[in-house]
Amino acid sequence: MEPMRIELTGYDVVEKRATRQGNSAHVLIPPSWIGKRVKAILLEPTGRD
Repeated sequence: MEPMRIELTGYDVVEKRATRQGNSAHVLIPPSWIGKRVKAILLEPTGRD
């Protein structure tokens, strides 16, 4: 997996580490973001590629 440049326009940003949730992962975001459109961007390679 090669890094790519992504340019976004938005209103706020949080940087968190994804944690395990069952057989998936999740990231906690501010409660004021509930119901809003959100994008999560992988910032480092997974090591699987």
